[in-house]
Amino acid sequence: MLVDTGANVTLLRTDIAQKSNQQFIYGAPDIFLKTATGEKANIHGKMDASIECGSRRFQHKVYVANITDPCILGLDFLREFNFMVDLEKNEIRTGGEEISLFSANIEFPKLCSAFAKENTVIPARSECMIQMSLLQPLHHHKRCHRWPTFKGMQLQEGG
Repeated sequence: MLVDTGANVTLLRTDIAQKSNQQFIYGAPDIFLKTATGEKANIHGKMDASIECGSRRFQHKVYVANITDPCILGLDFLREFNFMVDLEKNEIRTGGEEISLFSANIEFPKLCSAFAKENTVIPARSECMIQMSLLQPLHHHKRCHRWPTFKGMQLQEGG
């Protein structure tokens, strides 16, 4: 389950909705949602769902769509049930319960500084990989991801 404060509505993946045997409140032919990267995802309908979060269950209307995550908790859910998002502690809270946003066994890297080798403009609602250099070594990491090299690659302006 993903908590997404940038999502206006709560979404449930299509295959999970189909397994629940719940009926759609209404179908949604030809209705799409726009993702953070500007792509379109088909909305199949809306349904009542029982969402377990922490030790509690919440009844909430969700949109059913072709998404990657099993469920995306959007602002509608967070507001309706008075959730507080605490990014410093990596948790959400409601009704006195603190719910960790990450599994306890996941190790997160410390922050490090990096700089881009050249000025790069990344348009809104898009993704881009740029070559970066670290200002200090990453000795505290158990592993380091290798990124593709950009030798011979040219960025072109326009479509």
